[in-house]
Amino acid sequence: MRCPRCYGPMMMLKMKDIVSGTLVYGWGCQQCGAVIDSLIDIHRQWYLEPRATWAHLDVAAC
Repeated sequence: MRCPRCYGPMMMLKMKDIVSGTLVYGWGCQQCGAVIDSLIDIHRQWYLEPRATWAHLDVAAC
């Protein structure tokens, strides 16, 4: 797997959730230190999806 930021090699990480104490698995870049887990991935997908609320904005005609 390659890092989406720097295209460096990534390795699997085992992290502990601070609040619940559960183990979470993710990926960490060996080059730039970027960390990606399932929650980060969900938030990125949500942010990149087109929003229906943005479609209602009117553009003023020049």
